[in-house]
Amino acid sequence: MSLKKKPWNLAMWLLPPNLLLTSAVTNSETNETTVTQPEKERVITPIVAPQPKETAKIEATADFIWWKSYLGNMEYAWSGVFDGVLVDTPNSASKGTIKAPDFSFAPGLKLGLGVVFLHDGWDLYANYTRLANQEEKNSIIGKQGVGLIGLFPPLVTNFSLEAIKEATCTWEQSFNVLDLELGRNFFISRYLTLKPFFGLKFDWIEEEFHEKFFGQPRSRGALIDVMRKERVWGIGIRAGLDTVWHFTRNWGLYGDFAITALWSDFHTIIKEQTINRVQDQVAAINSYEKIQQVTPVYEAGLGLIYMLWFNKDRYLFYSKIGWEEQVWVHYNQIIPPNFNVKAGNLSLHGLTAEVGFTF
Repeated sequence: MSLKKKPWNLAMWLLPPNLLLTSAVTNSETNETTVTQPEKERVITPIVAPQPKETAKIEATADFIWWKSYLGNMEYAWSGVFDGVLVDTPNSASKGTIKAPDFSFAPGLKLGLGVVFLHDGWDLYANYTRLANQEEKNSIIGKQGVGLIGLFPPLVTNFSLEAIKEATCTWEQSFNVLDLELGRNFFISRYLTLKPFFGLKFDWIEEEFHEKFFGQPRSRGALIDVMRKERVWGIGIRAGLDTVWHFTRNWGLYGDFAITALWSDFHTIIKEQTINRVQDQVAAINSYEKIQQVTPVYEAGLGLIYMLWFNKDRYLFYSKIGWEEQVWVHYNQIIPPNFNVKAGNLSLHGLTAEVGFTF
C-alpha cells in the first residue's frame, strides 16, 4: 500500500468504495448527529495495496544471498602444546594456534511464490532457500618447539601416533530450506505496516567433515583418517512478524523476525581408519547414530525497501537490500557424545537482495 501526503485522505485512498459507505447516528441526549461506517463494513487495519477485489493477487519474489555458514565447536587441532617429541619439556612450547575449518561467504538464492486471497487480504506464501554447496579445506603443521595435537582423540583404544606432524580437514555443506506461511500485511498507523504470519519450516541439510592426522615423521605412513557425515531433515512450526516503516511514499526501513520449533531427524555416520606401520597397528570403525530433537531456530533481518505502485495501484514492484542472520541452536551432531563436547550452533549471516512483484 502506498502512502498519501495528506493524512485525512489516507483512509479514502486505502479503502474500496463499498467500504466508504456511511450512516448517521443521533445521540438522543445531546441531539448531535455523527457519521459512521456500518459496523459490518468497518476496516480497522486496511491491507497494503494492491488490494484484491475481483480476483486474487499473485506475488513472486527472487533473492540473491551472500551468506557465511558457520558450525560451532569444529576445532580439530591445536599447536603450542607439549607433545613429548616436537616439544620435549613441559611449559616450553612456543605460541601456537587452534585450527577449525575456514568458514567463508558463499552465494545462494531464494525463490518465493504466493497468493493474496480475496478474504480480508490474507496471503499464502512459500519461499525456498538454497545456499551453494560449500567445500572448505585447511591444514596445520607441527613444528619443532611448537608441537601439535588433535582435539578429537582416535576412537580406537590403545592407538597413538606418538606425535602429529600435520593435521588437515575438509568441511562440506548443502543447505536447503522451505518456508510456508499464512499472513496478512496491513497498516497499523499512517506510516507503519505489520505482517504477522505463521506456518511451517522444512529443511534438508547435509554436512561432511573429513580429518586426517599424519604421524611424525609423515613418511612412515602413520595416520588417523576420520570421516564424519550428518544428514538432517526436519519440519517445525514457524511464526514471526515483518514490519516496514515508510518514511516516504516509496522508501522504507524494514525489520523482520521469525522463530521456529523445528523437529529434526539427524543421521550421523563416523568412519575411522587408523594405521601405524611402525607399531604394526591397523584398525577401523564404521558407526551410525540416529538422533531426534526439537531445534530452536531464530531469524532476523534489517534493511531498506523501495516500493513502486502503478496502474492505479493494481500492481506493486519492490526491491529490498539488507542483512540477515539465523541461529540454529545445538545443530552440530557430528561430534560423538563421548568426547564431552557440547553440540555447537549452526549460524548463518550475510547480505540479502530481493526483488518482488505483486499483480
